[in-house]
Amino acid sequence: MYAKGLRGFINLLLVCVLTGSLSYAAVPFFNEYQAKANYLLRFSEIMSWPSTAFNNADTPIRICLLGESLNHFEALLLDQRVKGRTIKVLHFLETWYNLKELDICHILFISQSEQPLLSNILAYTQHSPILTVSEIEDFVLEGGMIQFYKRDNQVRFMLDPETIEEAGIIIQIY
Repeated sequence: MYAKGLRGFINLLLVCVLTGSLSYAAVPFFNEYQAKANYLLRFSEIMSWPSTAFNNADTPIRICLLGESLNHFEALLLDQRVKGRTIKVLHFLETWYNLKELDICHILFISQSEQPLLSNILAYTQHSPILTVSEIEDFVLEGGMIQFYKRDNQVRFMLDPETIEEAGIIIQIY
């Protein structure tokens, strides 16, 4: 009982930290993609991957974009550094990847265009240290980790801390 209450408190604290520190994402000149890109960067700051997820201290954090219509993300994420590591953006188009290629990803953003393949993608990444993020409806209910959605014209997110933990990723709040 106490652990569930503590976990709920930690989850609430996480949401407050992320949404509070990213409140500028709702400023009118920010568009939806800028807000989502900022969230992806913030997620990379507060997540801790197992040491096996990186070859060495110089290995970049790889944010992989899976699907169509994601070119706008690439420009927003270029030349960024998090925790002393560079951010490397990789874009996989539906016809250009096989699931094994996703093993190098630390964060995997799955586009709406991949909805028909979602169950295969999530089954493949289920116990890998890959943070799965999408805007696909019911993504978290289907086994994804973080789902973007819009409410009151603002980008928001929901997450499943248990699924994140099962993948060996730790949420660290400073």
